[in-house]
Amino acid sequence: MNRFFIVSVIIFLFGCSNRIVSYINPNSAFKSFATYRMVNPKLDNSQLANNLNPVFHTIKSAISEEMSKRGYELSAAAPDLTLRYELASATRVQTNMNQDPFSPFSRVTSTTIHEAVLLLELYAINKKLIWQGSYDLRQERKEKNIVRVLNDAVAKIFTSYPYRANNAQPDLSLTAFKKKK
Repeated sequence: MNRFFIVSVIIFLFGCSNRIVSYINPNSAFKSFATYRMVNPKLDNSQLANNLNPVFHTIKSAISEEMSKRGYELSAAAPDLTLRYELASATRVQTNMNQDPFSPFSRVTSTTIHEAVLLLELYAINKKLIWQGSYDLRQERKEKNIVRVLNDAVAKIFTSYPYRANNAQPDLSLTAFKKKK
């Protein structure tokens, strides 16, 4: 199934709510996970313009910080987990037709709406999904500092992943969001 379709459904279902949408596979062997690698299919295939690289660098840094907080180590050689991250975005035009009761003419107005969702996924070596979390960035439209928005979005998503490296028991202290300064 197309990932963009899935992200679109997530946006539609949760509208303006600021909830994090997440899934944890309860049958995962959390105790055996200690290392990870990061991938972004779009970046890895160089399909993105160079001006977006600072955005993805910020996301990668925030992910590294959250994984480090949980005791996971970045590893290029045979990692236990693969962390896939993606920033899915779309633009849509909303058109409104206003009819003045005293005029035979209608007035049409249109608004361009930018939407984006940050999606993070953890896979085990056997390519089984361990965890997935997403955050609708429309909640942050008023914030001008993109670095703060991305850092907070990653931190909010990670509140739904309460596992430390080599530990099968959830650590509820990891589920609290602490806003970055």
